[in-house]
Amino acid sequence: NIKKCREISAEGFEYLKDFLSRMTTLRLFSLNCSSNNELTDKALHLLGEGIKQLELLRVLKFSLKKCTAMSNEGFSAFFDSIKNLQFLNSIDFNLYCCYRLEDDGVQVLADSLKGKPMISIDLNFALCSEITDAGLKALINTISTFHELRYLTFKIGNCDMITDESIIELGGCLSQLPNLRLLKINFNDLQQVSDESLRKFSDGVAYLKELEIMRIKFSYTVAFSEEALKYFARKFSGLSKMNYLKLNFQSCEQVTNECLDEISLSIKSMKDLNILKLNFSGCNKTSDKALIKLKESVRGLSSLKTFFLSFFNCESITNEGIENFKEGLKIKNLKVSIYESHEEHQS
Repeated sequence: NIKKCREISAEGFEYLKDFLSRMTTLRLFSLNCSSNNELTDKALHLLGEGIKQLELLRVLKFSLKKCTAMSNEGFSAFFDSIKNLQFLNSIDFNLYCCYRLEDDGVQVLADSLKGKPMISIDLNFALCSEITDAGLKALINTISTFHELRYLTFKIGNCDMITDESIIELGGCLSQLPNLRLLKINFNDLQQVSDESLRKFSDGVAYLKELEIMRIKFSYTVAFSEEALKYFARKFSGLSKMNYLKLNFQSCEQVTNECLDEISLSIKSMKDLNILKLNFSGCNKTSDKALIKLKESVRGLSSLKTFFLSFFNCESITNEGIENFKEGLKIKNLKVSIYESHEEHQS
């Protein structure tokens, strides 16, 4: 972990390359270089040369969060280095705010992953503003071939050029992943999407009958209508094996009491649900009325041990409504508030 170690420059990666060349039996390699603007493409080239030597590598974790000096050429070189790692089955790449990454770099990643026995993929492209549908669709198409995939995290929040095309492709991809146990998606603040893509994504979610953990972030995405959000809520009603559900609708103005009613009905069928986290902060079309069905649903979940619920900045949710909601609920770890968003609890 060399996060924020700004005294480490690309030249230091010469030593890392040499080290890796002598560690050819490594199964797992993890490196955190976050928030280091001294690291340039040279560092990625050197790291890639070292990674190539790890022929038995199974798990690769790599964070370049806010490393803004690296360009698409460097990312492409690094992604190409994993092409021949035939045993690689798990990747975790955090490229948050790496805004010089472009579509052809994402295409190299897609090509390098082909044919691998992937069981876990965690990709954070949030604030990678140069990525468009062309790059993401190529990557999603590759992911759809990993029929044994168990864990998928895909964060594309604040990617301004992403449109319906990528979300529709993702929905189709999910329908090809019947063994998925975990799904984490960040749609935060997407501006060029519409109801059509949310419906297609929802159709894909409905196929995930083995899913146990789902975390979806819609916050600040105002393009989806009330009807599309209700459609999404209905589609996950059949996921009966769910034990952890987190939905973040912060500042989604289209969320209404009727949306909450649909969510409540879907939750009611999740008899194994152990943890539930719902954030409706800033959803001003909700009122105390929506709490009635939600309470009915969670009251019937005997396995529920943790429940966080936030209506921060919701003008029509009252203290009286919250107290009535909490009354009689026997949940070990219950936190319901109109004074804070609880986002710190929902990371």
